[in-house]
Amino acid sequence: MKTKRDIFLSVCGKNIYKLIRDLLAPAKPGTKSLTVLTKLVKDHRDPVPSEIIQRFKFNRRTRHSDESVRTFIAALRSLTKHCIYGDTLNAMLRDRLVVGIKSDSIQRRMLAEPNLTFDKALEIATAMETAEKNAQDIPASGTNATIQKQVNKISKSYTRNNSGNSEQGDCYRCGGNHLAIDCRFKKAKCHICKKKGHIAKKCRNKSFNGNLKQDASSERERENEVYSVFHFGNKSNEANKVQINVNECEIAMEIDTGASVSIMSEDTYKEYKWKFRIEPTSAKLRTYMGEQIPLIGRAIVNVNYKKQSAKLPILIVKVQIYLAETG
Repeated sequence: MKTKRDIFLSVCGKNIYKLIRDLLAPAKPGTKSLTVLTKLVKDHRDPVPSEIIQRFKFNRRTRHSDESVRTFIAALRSLTKHCIYGDTLNAMLRDRLVVGIKSDSIQRRMLAEPNLTFDKALEIATAMETAEKNAQDIPASGTNATIQKQVNKISKSYTRNNSGNSEQGDCYRCGGNHLAIDCRFKKAKCHICKKKGHIAKKCRNKSFNGNLKQDASSERERENEVYSVFHFGNKSNEANKVQINVNECEIAMEIDTGASVSIMSEDTYKEYKWKFRIEPTSAKLRTYMGEQIPLIGRAIVNVNYKKQSAKLPILIVKVQIYLAETG
């Protein structure tokens, strides 16, 4: 009477049988049990991924700019399949949610919560995400807009003009190419009319002081800004680095297409300092935890890349980082 093993070996096909014979050599397939044979084939065809590699992928995962919080959590759960976290799974998901949320306001709110659990962190993140999306549907009015523009948030390509209609053009607060609701100057005080909500460059009451230099005023507004820095360190993403000509010096720069400012480490500055003229600056850089990053000053540099050229400000910081240039 044929056993299940014998039936399996007779119907598995010549390719599978040859694979089993090769994997067992010099032993014969007929000497092994059905359980051993099926496990042998499964382990060969579908090996269990490395626990270390899967944990590495999990700990590198961050939320994408177009990804909702719940989609991000679903992706994290999928990555934990072979991580073998056991009873610590919820704690690991909580930590990854806090670190990888990529939203300064949500992250601060979660860090301020005592005895934060995964369920509580998820509740906070989804509630704030929903509130932020609902706020975007409310027309901007003065300083009532609640959405905070962050340093590496990519600007939208459509803005509101002075009449409030959505179309491609200048922001009525500062003249930039973004929605007025996203403008970082929405709480700025105008140097001309002394009202909040715009800068002197776009003030309608310019006759108050006809001698005011708009560009200088705009620059002062920009200098007084506080920027958030989500990541800096001594490791750079080589895939995002290009050679840029800065003041006739070829410098490797890491591209951040949504950055509001360009920054350079003190070590890089010292290497080329004879090409830079440093001036004081009132701008401030802060980490996502609110800690201030010390600045040496700023320099106005001539930047050339391929067929494009511009004169741009760059901030020099007293930490070891890689140069990040706006896109």
